[in-house]
Amino acid sequence: MPAADGGDSAPADAILPQAARLCVHVDGAVKNPGVYYLDAGARVIDAVEAAGGLTKKALTASVNLAQGLEDGQQVLIPSTDSTPSSSSGSHDGAGASDGAGAASIGKIHSSGSASTGNNLVNINEAGVEELVTLSGIGEATAAKIVADREANGPFASLEDLKRVSGIGDKKFEALRDAICL
Repeated sequence: MPAADGGDSAPADAILPQAARLCVHVDGAVKNPGVYYLDAGARVIDAVEAAGGLTKKALTASVNLAQGLEDGQQVLIPSTDSTPSSSSGSHDGAGASDGAGAASIGKIHSSGSASTGNNLVNINEAGVEELVTLSGIGEATAAKIVADREANGPFASLEDLKRVSGIGDKKFEALRDAICL
């Protein structure tokens, strides 16, 4: 039945679905690093703006500011103070390598390299070239890691790496201190 003003309207007590929200961690060369809640469909630029914008030392050439965000993602903006010594593999500009979704959610950080500033290799972002830099990981195992990630989605925990054929408890323990999400 139309409302008294002639238009259709929802009853005042109707509960409308709340828009999906994303929780992202913004760090690095932004004015106010921290955890921010953004609307679904937000992009890296939206997270940067929520964090007060870029600092003067921000390096955005290796960051895809247009990349979509996923819940739990970490957006890491590199700075002139924290540039990695080398960057291997192909990146989509927001931290993902070789076509693997940067949305390593739960924990994806967005930087120019899948290695973090403390030289950890992000197993949700690193390509074969970077994974082979890990002790005990050859090209075949690195390719299996990338293939598993593409087929099954990002690793939710470091231990999920053991789902890859060829990585058992012993090899995982040897890698644990060199990897991150």
